[in-house]
Amino acid sequence: MIRMIAKMPTIAAAAYRTSIGLPIVTPKKKYGYIENFLYMMFSNPLDDEFVIDPKIVKAMEVIFITHADHE
Repeated sequence: MIRMIAKMPTIAAAAYRTSIGLPIVTPKKKYGYIENFLYMMFSNPLDDEFVIDPKIVKAMEVIFITHADHE
């Protein structure tokens, strides 16, 4: 069950990118959970480095935790 839940961001990112005609981006081990989700959703495969504001990462962590608490 834990592995299935852990795969959900990858599935969501793949579905989003496919729906708008972009190639699927696989996760990278160097990123954390939220960073990987944002990387898979919004990165450009031609760019070498994906940079995300730490404030956005923190906000997404709070949103995910709050959402999980209400389930």
